[in-house]
Amino acid sequence: MNKFLADSQFGLKEKHSTSMAILRLVDQIATEIDKGNVTLGVFIDSSKAFDTIDHILLDKLRMYCVREKCLDWICSYLTHRKHCAHK
Repeated sequence: MNKFLADSQFGLKEKHSTSMAILRLVDQIATEIDKGNVTLGVFIDSSKAFDTIDHILLDKLRMYCVREKCLDWICSYLTHRKHCAHK
């Protein structure tokens, strides 16, 4: 079976909430500090990324061999629609 979501994907997966993502990050940082390593975090507001969500979605569907007729239907649905990310 095709895996549409990566193992490291948080959100849209059962038992993979944003709280779990934060816990995983804190655990990874603590592990590296315990090893004596320096840690650095870069946090990016990706809300503008939703401007290209339809292109990303269609590319991913093509990668999973979704037929062109179905892609055309999805594309027509997404055309001229607004997406938003709630904060």
